[in-house]
Amino acid sequence: MYIENNKDVMLELDNFIQKQELNNNQKDLYKSIIRNNYTNLKYKILSEKIRDKKAVVTANIKVKDLYTIEKDTIKYLGENPADFYTDGKFNQNKFINYKLEEMKKRTDEVKYNVRLNMIKKSNVWFIKELDDKTLQKIHGTYKHP
Repeated sequence: MYIENNKDVMLELDNFIQKQELNNNQKDLYKSIIRNNYTNLKYKILSEKIRDKKAVVTANIKVKDLYTIEKDTIKYLGENPADFYTDGKFNQNKFINYKLEEMKKRTDEVKYNVRLNMIKKSNVWFIKELDDKTLQKIHGTYKHP
């Protein structure tokens, strides 16, 4: 579902992006970054427990590490605040643009274990709605050491 960017996943992504405090260009770029994470997501099934038309699947996923990139850009901001000032004022858009460009160009990856609740309808398995923690892991934004 996520790797193929199906319509339900894209609707979920649109809803997530609309909640972000970004201008339209930034939203488009962030959506592209997350969609790319979906497309390039690698996974290995660790276990599956199936009972009738319900299943719980545990998988190890590998995605672009947006959490570390975010952390690094905040550190860079702290060490180089003048880079993000315009006419003596902090320019939030300049910082967000920098952060998004870093997310776009860097290739760091991270692995997470996720638990997916699934349901079978018409002989096709579907992932039930994801909790925030799992969604953050799929996005690559979940906090890790």
